[in-house]
Amino acid sequence: IGQAVGVDPLQWVLTGGEDHAIVATFPPDAKLPARWKVIGEVLNPSALPQVTVDGAPWTSKGGWDHFGAIE
Repeated sequence: IGQAVGVDPLQWVLTGGEDHAIVATFPPDAKLPARWKVIGEVLNPSALPQVTVDGAPWTSKGGWDHFGAIE
């Protein structure tokens, strides 16, 4: 759908906020479920950048902040 309307689908996947079931983390040596694709990796939290996609840093804005209104 994203490509059909001229939007990068990864933008929606990584920042959409409500599509929790379509992104998951697995150990590096895990066999992925059928039709799943590696789009990034989990790094040490102190390492920068913290999110990579196809080996490149994710530089677009972050996703929805569920607690943004809470002080």
